[in-house]
Amino acid sequence: MEEQSVKILLVDDKESNLFAFKKALDVFDFEIITAYSGQQALEIILKNEFAVILMDVQMPEMDGLETAELMRVHTNTPIIFITAYRKEKQYVFQGYESGAVDYIFKPVDSYVLRAKISAFVEMYQQKQDLKKALHDQEILAKRLKDTSEKLEKRNQQMNQFVGILSHDLRSPFNTMLSFARMLQEKVARLNPGQDILDMLTAIERTGNRASELVDEILALTAIEGGQFQIEFQRCSLNQLLKYAVEDLKPAFEQKKIKIIFENNSNHFVSADPLKLNQVFDNLLNNAIKFTPESGQITIRTIPETDGVQTQVIDTGVGIAPEKIPLLFEKHHKISTSGTKGEKGTGFGLPLVHELLQAHHSQLHVQSEVNKGSCFSFMLPYWNPDKS
Repeated sequence: MEEQSVKILLVDDKESNLFAFKKALDVFDFEIITAYSGQQALEIILKNEFAVILMDVQMPEMDGLETAELMRVHTNTPIIFITAYRKEKQYVFQGYESGAVDYIFKPVDSYVLRAKISAFVEMYQQKQDLKKALHDQEILAKRLKDTSEKLEKRNQQMNQFVGILSHDLRSPFNTMLSFARMLQEKVARLNPGQDILDMLTAIERTGNRASELVDEILALTAIEGGQFQIEFQRCSLNQLLKYAVEDLKPAFEQKKIKIIFENNSNHFVSADPLKLNQVFDNLLNNAIKFTPESGQITIRTIPETDGVQTQVIDTGVGIAPEKIPLLFEKHHKISTSGTKGEKGTGFGLPLVHELLQAHHSQLHVQSEVNKGSCFSFMLPYWNPDKS
């Protein structure tokens, strides 16, 4: 939006009056345009925008009052009437009704003229500044919208690409893991050296990590792509927790971690059992990873008025306060090695966060460095009437 010079229109049928007005306004850096009749003034305002119009009332053919009424059809520019006659109230009111905003009576005082012109020009400039600000805001909003749409499109394309890539990787990883296990079984019968067994174990461990990463990326991609569905069912919370612990029993035993269940009774909640199992699996894996050997993990369920709170509490290394807000960010990977060098994908807690949000729940974290962490969330009781 280009900045324009301030224009003032002077309308009077007498050359001497126009000259006097222009001379009085020379102190301003305004563009002054003159018209010698009402008709000429009407033609000029169709092609220009003015800050203020200074117009004589007494003009032949079309006087100032009639000209002002016709101008109002095309512009809201303030009009100041100049007259030496008809100072009576009824005529002044007639001028205001025709569109005038002010009167100056002859003989014209130059100081009064400049003061009034200056005031109306200042109002005009404020309006122009507001228009420019609104125009700039519209341009900025459009640019932000365009940028947002481009980023969203790129994000969708990236998610689609990652999803396809992850899906295509799943099959070769599964094949590799099957062969790794077969090799371990066959080679073990040949009594090889420990270094060979360690290498085969490392291959399986790395394959499992890669397969886990692929699964978590696929799940996150499905959520972001809107291809994620939750099937709420009546779920036994304690039973699902026991299944999750049973699946991870080798990992608990390897680090000699003690498991404590603090469950008063069996609670039935509204959840998707498969997705909830992913939540438990990730939280427990995370607890195992950061709990030192011979540590302790407590799984507690607390019945409350609106649902059941589940807590997974470990005696692990804890989390620094400044890192807690970053735990659930998909694009801020802060995965670190566990107490025995265990490696993670960095996507576990972001996935848990997304899965719980899909269940209309939130994951809360309380942690203290070198003392442990507590991850908790709430699930509503099963209500068949809302199923």
